Amino acid sequence: MFAKKNSGNGAASVRSKGTLVKAATTAAGLAIAASAVPLALAGPAQANVVAQTAAVTQSQGHHGYKYGCEVEPMKPKVYYKKHKDHHGNYYKKAHYIDYKLKVHCEDGYWIDLHQKTWKKGHGGDQYMGGWKHKDKFDHEGYETYTVRYHAPDHYRHGEKVYHSVNYRTHKHGYDWSKWYGWEKSHYEYIYKY
Repeated sequence: MFAKKNSGNGAASVRSKGTLVKAATTAAGLAIAASAVPLALAGPAQANVVAQTAAVTQSQGHHGYKYGCEVEPMKPKVYYKKHKDHHGNYYKKAHYIDYKLKVHCEDGYWIDLHQKTWKKGHGGDQYMGGWKHKDKFDHEGYETYTVRYHAPDHYRHGEKVYHSVNYRTHKHGYDWSKWYGWEKSHYEYIYKY
């Protein structure tokens, strides 16, 4: 297992910035639209709808954002390797799995990440391993953390894997925040072919 930290100047960073900008623009547009119609002239039901819409838009724009940072567990990526069975037939088998975390933090924040990897099972999910890491953001930015595990031999065709992340933040002069709460990635299937 190893962790690799990449600067976030790639396409994933642009998409995250675009999401945040779009949410801010939408919320600002709703605020302008709400102020254009004086609430005294609008009926109570109309004023309530505008206020609820603005609140929903703002909360959707900051999904996963709390305490100065935003963390998104990305869908795992499975890499396969060609093998030969005892009959001389070739097949592909899962070789290793990358679990990526996309992180955005404001200037001067420390982040404490806890990640757990899982295999989805019929009788309950099976814990496969974990990773912990602390990092400081000297300036606002995006980072991608990749944790790679070798795929165990006991994976069967069609099994699903995922990971979850929990985090807290700290800024100079303040205590550590509360833990944000576990957030799961999407599932990825493991195939044998």
